[in-house]
Amino acid sequence: MFSFGDIVLTSPELDFSNSSFTPLPFESAAQLLKAFDEAVAKMRVALQNTPDDAWKQTWRLSFQGKPIFTGSRFLAYRGMFLNHLVHHRAQLGGYLRLNNVPVPATYGPSADETLGF
Repeated sequence: MFSFGDIVLTSPELDFSNSSFTPLPFESAAQLLKAFDEAVAKMRVALQNTPDDAWKQTWRLSFQGKPIFTGSRFLAYRGMFLNHLVHHRAQLGGYLRLNNVPVPATYGPSADETLGF
């Protein structure tokens, strides 16, 4: 997902039909964490290098040339990247609860930490 944030910050558009996404095969937790850390680091550099005026530029998402989204880079980054992260964090919390695993803190102590689950 962080790779998508990097694409929003470093390109004027993405056409899904032209992308070459290859799912990362699961080999180990260490391998996934390494890939995650690398993607976060790359996106963090892109975020630091994004000038203020770039946030107002038009960014497009399409499939085979047909528009899915056209709007400012800011709206693409916030709506399609940051909101998507929040969505998946909530999914993970639901999955952990269903499996009786304590939910870690997000913006301060979770109820699991506070109530001692």
